[in-house]
Amino acid sequence: MCKICQGKGKIKEIEGIYKICPKCNGNLFNDTILNLKFKNVTLKEVYNFNITEASEFFKNFKKIYYQIDLLNKMKLGELRLNFQTDNLTSNIINTINIFSNFNELQNSNLYIIKNAISFLSNSQKLRFIDILESSIENNTIILEAI
Repeated sequence: MCKICQGKGKIKEIEGIYKICPKCNGNLFNDTILNLKFKNVTLKEVYNFNITEASEFFKNFKKIYYQIDLLNKMKLGELRLNFQTDNLTSNIINTINIFSNFNELQNSNLYIIKNAISFLSNSQKLRFIDILESSIENNTIILEAI
């Protein structure tokens, strides 16, 4: 990890105010790690992919692809993998949080999603429900406060 920001991507400038780490530019890792290549692409280049590009790049890696593709289906395709949460709306952050745990949800028979999507717009809620229905078969889903 970056020695300056300790892998956080940002450093405290003054109390309560942070700035992007000048050493790693918010990428969390040092140059040695960022320059490692996978499929002839460095980690630094992967970080600069948007969700749509990452979905294509990882299409043969089921666990990674699945979560990225869910974000793509929620119309977050232009969001970059190296996003700074300070620049995102709470709706987008909450959507990312929901889908970051989605793999664990698939192993259950009952899903209770309470107040988890109340922040979404109506069209996003419909997309979310479509994704649930297409991803989870023969199980019970309870959505509360949608």
